[in-house]
Amino acid sequence: MCQQEDGSDIICKSDEEIKEWLKQKYILTLNNQRRFRLEEFRKGKVVPESRTNWIPINTQYREEVVFKIEITSLELQDLIWQWGNWTKENIDSIFKIAQVGSRPYEFKNRVHVSVTFELLLDQTVIDRQVYSVLDWLGDIGGLVEALFFIGSTVMFLFQFGQFDSMLVTNLYKQNKKPAFN
Repeated sequence: MCQQEDGSDIICKSDEEIKEWLKQKYILTLNNQRRFRLEEFRKGKVVPESRTNWIPINTQYREEVVFKIEITSLELQDLIWQWGNWTKENIDSIFKIAQVGSRPYEFKNRVHVSVTFELLLDQTVIDRQVYSVLDWLGDIGGLVEALFFIGSTVMFLFQFGQFDSMLVTNLYKQNKKPAFN
């Protein structure tokens, strides 16, 4: 950081001087949290993050800076073949830390800034289910109808042309003697 004094000389501060000035004016906090990405279905749906917050130190009045911790529970059915609780994935480690504001600090001691972390009592639950193969079979007419359709298609492929062969062999007879000598 450089500044010009009385129009001629430029005075630059060193990095240590700048850091020392910031330590007197701000509190730096590093918040680790885990975020859920809705668009991902396999690996990478839970992303760890780190965020920094600069909390200004106010020398005029005493205050308490409040951070809220919000916990989210995930119940995911992300597989095409769903078998109830066997394929359900439960993730309970999603949390978010957010600064909500500040309030006056009214205790009689020598504290100017207090930082508190409060856990919200509400828990958000995300329940996601994908459209599975059994859902699709149910939508086109039920499992029995789908199995009947698949079975008749397979039987048609195995018996293709056998009725024509039976008709030809019964209607036309082949001579036992060769036609030429």
